[in-house]
Amino acid sequence: MKKPSDKPNRTDFAITATIEESCMLQLLVETLAESRSNSNKRFKKVQLGWQAFRTSSIEARVSGAINLSGKQTVNTSFVTGFVFTCIQASKGKYDLTWSNSLS
Repeated sequence: MKKPSDKPNRTDFAITATIEESCMLQLLVETLAESRSNSNKRFKKVQLGWQAFRTSSIEARVSGAINLSGKQTVNTSFVTGFVFTCIQASKGKYDLTWSNSLS
């Protein structure tokens, strides 16, 4: 039986994910957030120094490609669900703030 090496066994590699139609996806998510909101409601008053905001979250299917590169390169496509959250910080449009993969 071989004795384990004291040297760390490391391999450098890079992971790149590309989302198809990302600009269109962002516009769609922000538009859906706007349409789901109740714009008749006023922002609640908050204590001095704080800012009230509204949030709207939407689940959407996203497709794209993942590239793993190192000693070998692997390309694969994906379709998965994401939750996108938009924030409206004051009167105006909702802005896409963050997203989370559901897989």
